Amino acid sequence: MLYPIVSSLRRYTKRKKCCGKCCDETPQLSSRYVDKHMEMVLDRGCEGTAVSYYVTIPTYIDHIKQYFAFGESECKHYLDTFDQPPPPDLAYL
Repeated sequence: MLYPIVSSLRRYTKRKKCCGKCCDETPQLSSRYVDKHMEMVLDRGCEGTAVSYYVTIPTYIDHIKQYFAFGESECKHYLDTFDQPPPPDLAYL
């Protein structure tokens, strides 16, 4: 009677380990991706995209790892904001 539950728990544990292992390997791949992206850019017009990739890809990898490998139900770690938008210009209102 308990075999299906135990079997399901083992598969779940294997998936968590596999997800954690994959997420541990992906930072190097994302770094290579950003490097390749910068090699392909002929001008400086796509530097913003490269910076966005450099910052967001590792963050999403970490979110995936926290959610699927460690079972975090809500995000408790956010990126620090590097820059905030300027306040609205109310002179014309």
